[in-house]
Order: sequence, then structure tokens, then C-alpha cells
Amino acid sequence: LADAATESMEEVLSGAYNDWIKTQTDPPRFLCFQPAYVLEDIISCDVPVFYHQLNTSDVMDSWGRTIMIPDAIGIKGVKKPVKNILGRNTYFSHPPLVDVHNVRLTANSSPDKVKELLNEMYSRIELAKDVKQYKDLLQLGVVDEQ
Repeated sequence: LADAATESMEEVLSGAYNDWIKTQTDPPRFLCFQPAYVLEDIISCDVPVFYHQLNTSDVMDSWGRTIMIPDAIGIKGVKKPVKNILGRNTYFSHPPLVDVHNVRLTANSSPDKVKELLNEMYSRIELAKDVKQYKDLLQLGVVDEQ
């Protein structure tokens, strides 16, 4: 199963990399298809899942590992350049929330309303961080569920 999954992954990775080389799209989605990030999930009949860590330019795999931008990736035994073409160390060129923050709403939204909505969004982000920290402490047995 591992050999078949690896071969299939290499086919998908090769096609995704070649598409990226032609279009230079951002973000470099092909990086998520690397065996280091998905092979373990596929072999255990799981669906690989990826997460964007808010307020960062990083994406993580199912296991919480940050998708790295390597100098090159191996596809069918051939090293293909990545980092010097991409020109950065992170998955996104800048945190995606920066785009949300910079969007200009022109419909029925006054500048005050836009500011209020942004503040609400940032409050929810902070709350999500607090919830994650609490869950981590709960898992470690530092706090009780009560």
C-alpha cells in the first residue's frame, strides 16, 4: 500500500508542480502534496487536512507540522527547485488576514461600521486563541474541565 500510495503521490505532485511552474500561482498549493505531509494520512486511509494558522503566513498539515518551503523537492528522483523561484520561506506571501483587513467595503458600510466589524473579527480571533490555550492546558491536565 505504501509503495502504491507513494507512486500515486509522485504523479499528483509532479502534475501540480508542473502546473505551478507554468502559472507561478500563489500560494504554492503543490507543496501540500509532498509525501512528507500526506503519505501517513493516505496509508492510514485518512483524508489529509490542512490548516491556516491565523495571523501568520503558515499552513499546517493534519499533524500540526508547518508546511515548509524547501530549497527543492524530489519528484521521481529528480530535485525540482522551489525556494529560489518562490523567493520566501512561508506558504503565503503575507498573512491572508491582511487582505481581509485591507478590503474596502463600498456598499452600505460606513468607515465606522467597517472598523466595528474588524474589531469584532479580531476579538473572535483572540477568543479562538484563548480556547485553544485552554484546550491545551486541559489536555496536559493543568486545569479541570469543571
